[in-house]
Amino acid sequence: MRGVAAKIAATAVLIGAALAALIWPRLFPPSPAEVLGGFLGEARWSEGRSALGLPWRPWRGGEKLQAYGPVLAALYHDEEAGDLPLALAQLYLWRGDTGDLDRAEKHLAGLPTEAKTLNERSLLLLARAQGVEALETIEHAFELAPLDPAVLFNRAIVREHLGLTRMAAEAWEAFLGVEPAGPWAAEARERAAALATAEAPPGDLELRLAKFEGAIAHLDGPDALAALRGDPATAVLLDELLQRGERLPAALLTRLQSLDAAAWRERRRWSEAYTREREKVLSGTADLRALEALGEVSDPLIALRFNRLALYDAVQRQDVAAARRLYERIAAICLREGCVEAVVLARSDLASLLVHQGRFHEAEQEWRHAAEALPETATVRRAELVSKRSLLAWRTGAFREATELAIDSARGMRRDPVGSATPLVNAGFFAMLQGKLRAAEVFCREALLLSRQVQVVRTALIASRTLADIRLDRGDLQGAASVLDETREDAEETGIVPVLQSNRLSLARIRLQQVRLSDARTLLERVLAEEEARNLQNFRVEALELLARVSAAEGKDGEALRFLEKAVAVADEQVAHAPSPLAAQRMWAETGSTRLALAERHAARADAAAFWRILGGAELRELAPDECFVAETRLDVGWGLWVATSEGTRLLRGEAPLSPLQDGACPAGVRRISLLDRSGLDSAALWRRLRDEAPGVALVASSGPERPWPAAQPSGPALAVHSPQPVELRSGLGFLPAAPKEAAIVRGAFPGSRELRGMAATPAAVLAQAGAYGLLHFGVHGEARLGKGAASYLLLGGELGRLEVATILEMPLRERRPVVVLSACRSGGTVVDRERDGAGLGWAFLEAGARAVVSYQDALDDEVALLFSAAFYDALGRGADLSAAFESAVAKVRQERSAAAAARFVLSI
Repeated sequence: MRGVAAKIAATAVLIGAALAALIWPRLFPPSPAEVLGGFLGEARWSEGRSALGLPWRPWRGGEKLQAYGPVLAALYHDEEAGDLPLALAQLYLWRGDTGDLDRAEKHLAGLPTEAKTLNERSLLLLARAQGVEALETIEHAFELAPLDPAVLFNRAIVREHLGLTRMAAEAWEAFLGVEPAGPWAAEARERAAALATAEAPPGDLELRLAKFEGAIAHLDGPDALAALRGDPATAVLLDELLQRGERLPAALLTRLQSLDAAAWRERRRWSEAYTREREKVLSGTADLRALEALGEVSDPLIALRFNRLALYDAVQRQDVAAARRLYERIAAICLREGCVEAVVLARSDLASLLVHQGRFHEAEQEWRHAAEALPETATVRRAELVSKRSLLAWRTGAFREATELAIDSARGMRRDPVGSATPLVNAGFFAMLQGKLRAAEVFCREALLLSRQVQVVRTALIASRTLADIRLDRGDLQGAASVLDETREDAEETGIVPVLQSNRLSLARIRLQQVRLSDARTLLERVLAEEEARNLQNFRVEALELLARVSAAEGKDGEALRFLEKAVAVADEQVAHAPSPLAAQRMWAETGSTRLALAERHAARADAAAFWRILGGAELRELAPDECFVAETRLDVGWGLWVATSEGTRLLRGEAPLSPLQDGACPAGVRRISLLDRSGLDSAALWRRLRDEAPGVALVASSGPERPWPAAQPSGPALAVHSPQPVELRSGLGFLPAAPKEAAIVRGAFPGSRELRGMAATPAAVLAQAGAYGLLHFGVHGEARLGKGAASYLLLGGELGRLEVATILEMPLRERRPVVVLSACRSGGTVVDRERDGAGLGWAFLEAGARAVVSYQDALDDEVALLFSAAFYDALGRGADLSAAFESAVAKVRQERSAAAAARFVLSI
């Protein structure tokens, strides 16, 4: 009986337990955080701390459970849980594969911008290897919740991930100040201690080589030589160098043994001269020819050092001829004496110069070859090449890539703290260009701390200036001023003129915004005095423009006008003496705001016609009664439309962009409208609006107000370039089926025409043949870089298959003055707006001597290209002039395809 009762009791207990297991969770469901915390077990999210308050687990990784069902059911069961989307996002983040990251992003997308959401989003970005974006996001979360332990923890994690050692240590200290106890604190202390006690890795061979070469160059006598030769480390280093092909150091030590007292004295003089010349180069006051002469000294190491210094100076001056001479000298010395690294570095410097000249693809190839010549162990030199490649990415408008490369370079230069601060400053600058101001400030603060630690004043000052610019962009005037005030004394003491002048200008701009006009004027007058004393013009235009703004704020309108007139006169002189058309265009673009300010002041004095000379560079041509010349600008308040007719020029103002066809701006019945197409204007948007408003009016984008209407016909045979076989094929770029058909249409319209196709369609072949034809037709892929027009190109054939702007500028087109048709995607970088620099494919062809350029502003559909070409060349064949043929082809596209496609064809003169 007792046995039966025991069985009944046991069964009842089991049934009760089962019922409890079913009912209890429904009566008292766990929170999402509890469920998710239990689900994660021993494997918490390994790259940071969730904001959900999950139970802490040891940081051990572990296998990830794949059974989602019970967890999701428990999460969804708690209908009152406000953190459900966050919990789901964290669950998907924890699992970590690509599909789940997408789901995590989906759950986070609709949540409000608050600290805990941004915290989880930073983890998502880190999981996607978007470190800069993760840093920007977690810094934003910190601004919203500066005492949230989860945010503080992840802030330190992200900084650590990006190699920002000093800023990570600061973040761990902040976390421990809020949460000094507990398992998360234990891990934070462990990480902070690891950062503090981490030893600097041993120097790479190239760093030891540089120091050793410096030691040899500064030897001052037999005793110093004997000490260096007797050092056991010298024998080890020489053996390593010989294995790398560096024979010069060992040979020099042997030669120095034979020097007499007079030769040692001479050598000391050369060493002192090198120190003096290096300071001159860094301050921008060196005499390049004198440097080249110093490089002819008989001592090979001293000669090598002088020539490398001169090459650096030539690159800064953008003196191509001198740079090539110096490179050849360095290569000859190394061929004779036995050195490898010096040639690699010289090649890298030449690549930097190619970037200055707009030969971006060629520079990229040079850096690739330089990297291939370095051994795998040369991490610091390789990091230097990466740093230069980041500058190339910046020059071509790839700001995100530039930031990532700069970060990689800083990591690679950990063994060279002196050098690693520079790429960190660059990373901050590039992040600022992307609008990631919080991340940019962290990079610059890391660079500032590092450069102060290793006592590199120049880099510290550059970091401070960039940091001030970032804070200025964020509207923190006082913070920006504080940074510059802190470094002003250092800037004065360095004597490095560009750094000092830049510091003064930045501070003057802040004082102007703070309405401290007297302080701003004093700083600007000092800038101009320095420029005058040294006969420089580097900062004169900017200082004069700012002085004009100070005068205007003081109510001195006449003085403001005089300062602006002088600023534009200096700018025009600089443009006239620019070393290349690209440099001239860049200078013009940089002074657009100054020119516009001057034009506005003239308009206020009833002289609106001065606009064409100031912004267009020439006086306006005589206009017919049925045509109109227009330009659109953004003013300090609202928009401006400059309209010229046969009766004169007016400036119309409005809160929004205006139309030349409304309010009687252009004459009734106008048949032709020219848009002034220069950097600093908003021609691109105006072009598309006019196409929509008046499809029947002939339209042309004019590079200058003096350019005549395109009423002539192309003459002579044509050259059709199409269907190349590029060595470098990017994703999605393949054969263009319409290109051979377009070439056939060109041949039919112009007897005697030729084709360059396939492997023959190389940039070199185009450059050699282009000057012999009255029309050039390109049926190829194109790329126009917004804001970086000089980096635009047409994709042709061969290893160096990019027909870049710099190469187009060398084409001999001025004699035949051909019409150029760019049947290529995004080739219409000619019509510019304020976000572009005015350079580009169309500009380059016009600058080289083309009569007119037809291009397209967007991705060009193959069938649309063929339709336009057929109509355009058919009209030319029937005797239509260039403008009429263009309008006929545009009308055909509008009729058979769409108005949007038609509006993106551009005729530029």
